[in-house]
Amino acid sequence: MYGEYTCLDCGKTFDDPKRWEERHGLDSPPYEDFSGCPYCGGAYARTILCDACGEPIVGDYVKIQTTGDCYCDECFMMKSLGEDDP
Repeated sequence: MYGEYTCLDCGKTFDDPKRWEERHGLDSPPYEDFSGCPYCGGAYARTILCDACGEPIVGDYVKIQTTGDCYCDECFMMKSLGEDDP
């Protein structure tokens, strides 16, 4: 299940990226349009929420085929060792 976006630069999470327009000092187009983190303008990634702890996962995760649950590395290790959910 996809959750929110996480900034790869500042680490903050947000629901929607911000559209930025860079004019580079020009009075008329062409301008540079891009999307980025609404806090710092940095690059971002769509995250998947861990079904155990609810934290956003950026990068690799474990998906259990029989249930469809997704786990971050830490929660998966705890499950595989037989410990309770965090």
